[in-house]
Amino acid sequence: MLHVDAQAPLPLQLADAFGSLVVQVLSLIHISLSDVALILATVAGPVFAVQAQKFVERVRAARDRREGVFKALMATRGTILSPRHVEALNMIELEFQDDEFRDVREAWRDVYKRQK
Repeated sequence: MLHVDAQAPLPLQLADAFGSLVVQVLSLIHISLSDVALILATVAGPVFAVQAQKFVERVRAARDRREGVFKALMATRGTILSPRHVEALNMIELEFQDDEFRDVREAWRDVYKRQK
């Protein structure tokens, strides 16, 4: 029989009831807590690994795009009216939108104001 403190708030009552239920079920089917932890680690481990890999790929792709903008600007700095140069200038605000690149955006705005 489950024992729940009737004076506790409802979320705590539910958590106590669920916790007690899990302990009772585990004792009935003779699975230890370490077995449950092993099962969870076996299932969750690959999921976390894939998520970590996706994160690394997103960071790398963003860095590669920013590097591409820089390379295009450097390669076309002598021909500022070339389509590649203009496209790279237009990509600055898009690719350098994080707070850590505030100086880059401000420098771009200064250049843009001088060209007007």
